[in-house]
Parts: sequence; structure tokens; C-alpha cells
Amino acid sequence: MEETVGLDIGSHSIKLVRLKKSSKKHILTFLGIRNIPRGIEEEEDVKTISSILKLLIEESGIKTRKVNLTLSGPGIQLRRIVMPSIPKKELMEAIRWEMKTYLSYPVEEAILRFHIIDQFIQDKTKRLDLLVVACPSNLIERATAIVNDAGLEVKYLSVSAFSLWNTLLFTDEIKIGETVALLDFGAKRTNLYLFKDGILQFSREFTPSGDDLSHTIMEEIPSKEDPHLLFEMAERIKEEIGIPLESESLKNEEIHIDSSRLMFVIRPILEKWVSEINRSIEYYRMQFYGERIDRILISGGGSSLKNLSSYLSRELRLPVTTFNPLSEVLYDPENVDPKVIDQRGTSFLGAFGAALSEPKKINFLPEKASFLEKVSIDKFIFIIIPILTILLFLFLIWQNETKLTRLQIEREEKMSKIAKAESLLSEMSRLKEKEEKIKSDLSLFPSLMIKPFPFGEILLEISELVPANVTLTALEIGSKTKKQRPNPGSPASEEASILYLSGLAFGSDIQTLSAISKIIDGLERSQKFKNVKLLSTSENKDYNRSSAQFEIVCYIESFKPEGFKR
Repeated sequence: MEETVGLDIGSHSIKLVRLKKSSKKHILTFLGIRNIPRGIEEEEDVKTISSILKLLIEESGIKTRKVNLTLSGPGIQLRRIVMPSIPKKELMEAIRWEMKTYLSYPVEEAILRFHIIDQFIQDKTKRLDLLVVACPSNLIERATAIVNDAGLEVKYLSVSAFSLWNTLLFTDEIKIGETVALLDFGAKRTNLYLFKDGILQFSREFTPSGDDLSHTIMEEIPSKEDPHLLFEMAERIKEEIGIPLESESLKNEEIHIDSSRLMFVIRPILEKWVSEINRSIEYYRMQFYGERIDRILISGGGSSLKNLSSYLSRELRLPVTTFNPLSEVLYDPENVDPKVIDQRGTSFLGAFGAALSEPKKINFLPEKASFLEKVSIDKFIFIIIPILTILLFLFLIWQNETKLTRLQIEREEKMSKIAKAESLLSEMSRLKEKEEKIKSDLSLFPSLMIKPFPFGEILLEISELVPANVTLTALEIGSKTKKQRPNPGSPASEEASILYLSGLAFGSDIQTLSAISKIIDGLERSQKFKNVKLLSTSENKDYNRSSAQFEIVCYIESFKPEGFKR
């Protein structure tokens, strides 16, 4: 049987999978994982990780030197693009031009590859439906340097999205007509992939990540130990307690943290997860004309967080299950521990997908040079000069055709924008007419008497709750008919008013989340407010400091003069 090795070098750990496979079956002969030390210097990065990889290789006992490598990390972008069917070189140039707008770094620093999903005829022109992947060249160089320094050779180099795609196809997890979301929870990033009919349709990367959750828990551990030990303790709390449920006990004496307090602390992280997932799904629905999502699968090291699937299923109102296909694969009991498969199987899906045969293939290794490129030019100098002259003319012709292709693409984009602008102008005109009609109707109603309200007392109470790194951008007090309202079915009276707050919290992710938590905690402790709810949090890039925007809403208790005395 053929033996293949899949290798996944992540930001938190290295995973290695060895498979023996034939046309009919696959046998798992080794699973290995080694954590990468936190806080290693960039200069020592390659040597440190390659030494860890060497230990993993010795442990696995692999004999082959060739491995299939999968990459994950910041900067990897996947985009669905429709392009005209043109020669490959021109197509790559057009793709490079198109991807410029989607990358956060210069396109010259990226290596681009594409996978043809479909070919069709539109307006009598053959077009290609492409899945384009951009990967930073320095990320590829770093990964190959680690593998080579460990004495191995990269046979095939892909990205985690395609490795997970191969794993889904191998397990026959996606049915025809079904749309499935796969959430891959990593240490530094969370990735969402959407598949329909076995085809990758959409991908998005966002934060917070598993490490963000651990750092938040670290701040609540009553200890002055080394930060690395505190981080390990936070990881243990995630493993043993996870997301506390109401039916569970409130305290765990061994790790000295109150479960109810833990839920309060991690709630902003969990709610941001839900918010980002909903935002991604809603964007997909808009792009694909209201396409529904049937269910969600979760994978990655972060998916082992206890009660995560139950929490997400409740908040997203979709079926959520842990995706661990390794539990159904044949394995060698002498070299593979079944407990590792059950407890950490989802962490190996990238390496497992890389070790499989690649039905959906994309390779970032440089293409091998042809025979003519290897031939010495000085032996054919007299032949090459006229050939170069001809090539120069051909190049000028090709360059002009490429410019024409770019101009055609730009023209199509601008015509599309003009059509959208005309549609928006028409919609604005309709809305203005509707606004005038509403104003006319409102003028028929008499003015309402405004009841006196202790605004000074409310403002004074709120000013004492706002931390130094928070700036309020809006404070509204209204009736229960406002669209911003606390949880439906709350016990507050019909006469209760609603307080709406929005603002900016400055600082790192941990500092902003901690500040928002303090405001919510202060409102909940006050006797003047009830049913405090965090509506949303999102990253804000309008300032030269890291910041997060938030919205909070709650009830204000019915006004009683003696109740507002200090």
C-alpha cells in the first residue's frame, strides 16, 4: 500500500498524519502533535520549529522524506471570480489585476493559484468560474524552510481550505442540494467555509480566536504565577469547564474559579463569535440570492471547547455538530491511540486532508523549468537573437491585448457600478416621497406631552460606570416602542423606559472586551437598570489606535423620586 504523510504547521502546534492507502481503503498508521512554544523570537522561529518537527518525525518512524504540506495563516485569501476564457498567461495577469483590490498587502508579494470550478457560455463568450487563492510568498518560504531544515522535502503544498475540502469529500459529508458551513477554530484565527453540492462557495477569516478566549480567562485567575503557566491553566479551564451551562455546578474547587463569573467574562467573546458568523452567513445569502444554510460543522483545536456546539446551535438556531471523520477511519492500534482520535481528532483534519488523494488540488510549489529553460543560451546565441526579436514583437502584441483585456474588465465593472448607482437613485427618490408622506401624516396628530424624567440622575449614574479607555458616542432614552429593546418577554413593566448606549473602547482586544464587561457589570449591579443586553461589538479602524465599537441596551426602572437619591 502507498504511504503518504500529511503535515500541518499552525501557529499553536505541528500536526503530522501518516496514511497507508489503496484504491479501496485508507489506514491511519500514525497521529502526532507537538505544541509550538509561545513567544519565540522571529530569528529563532525556523530553527525552533524545525527542531520540534524533527522530534515528531523520530516519534512517527516515517521512512519517506516527501510530505504533503498544508498552510494556514493571515494573508491567505480565497475568492470566487468569473473571467473570460483566455490563454493561461493572460488569465494569470488578469487574475493578478483583479486580486489587487482584495489583498491587504502588495500583490507582488503574493503567489496566486486558481482552481476551475465550472465553464459556461455567457453572451456567446466562454467564461470560467474560478476559485482563486492568494498566499503571501514569505509564508510559503518560512514553511518550506522549516520542512527542509528538518530533513524533509515538500512534495505538495496547499492551503487548509483545500485540505478540509478534501476531507469533506472523502467522508461524503455533503449531500447534493445541501449547503453546509464549516467553522475551523484556530489559535490565532477563526475560518468559516461554505460548501454547496460538494463545492467550496465562500470563505472568511475573522477574530476572536481560541487564544483570545484563553487570555480573557487568564485575567480572572486569582494568581501571580508566570504568564505561561497562567495560559496553560486557562487552557485547562477551557477543557474542563468550557462554556458553563445552567445545569452545571457553579464552582470548580480544583482550579479556583467561579463558573458563573467565568460565563460573564467570556460572554463578549462568545457573542462576537456569533455576531461574526451571522454576518458571514448573511453576506453569503446576499451574494447567492437568499441561499439557506442547512447545518454547521465545527473543527480545529478550538472546537474541543466544552459545550461549544450546544451554545452555537442555540444562538444561531441551526444544527451544529463536531466534525471528526477520523473516528470512522481504520487505524493501527499499535501506533494510534483512540483517545487522541476522540479528544483531539478535529485538530488533525488539515494534515489528514493533505495526506489524502487530492480530488480538489491546488499546488503552491514552483513549476518545474522546461528543458529549453535549462539549456545554456551561449550555445545558441546566433539562433536566439532573431528568436528574441520575434518574441519582442510578440510581447508587444501580447501586452496590447492584455491592456485591452484590462480595459474591457474595467469597463464592465464601471457599467455595473453605474447600473447600481441608478438603482440607488431611484430607491432614494422613492424613500423621499415616502418620508414626505409620513411627515404629512404625523402633522395630523397632536403633540405628545413629555413626562418629566430624571435625566441628570441617569447621566450621573452612567458617568461613574464608564472606564477611562471608553468614549460614549450615543446615549438615548426612549419608550418601549423603540426598535432597540432588551430581550423579548422580559418582566419589565410597560411604563419602563429604555436606555441605549453606544461607544468606542480603545486598546487591545483584551482591554476593550474587559472595558465593555465592566460597563455591563456596573449596569447589572445598579438598582436603576434591568435586563442589560450587549447588542453588538465590532472592530473599528477609523482611528490610529486599536478600538472596538459596541452597543448596549437595558430597561430603566419606573421613576420614583426617593429611588434616585444618592
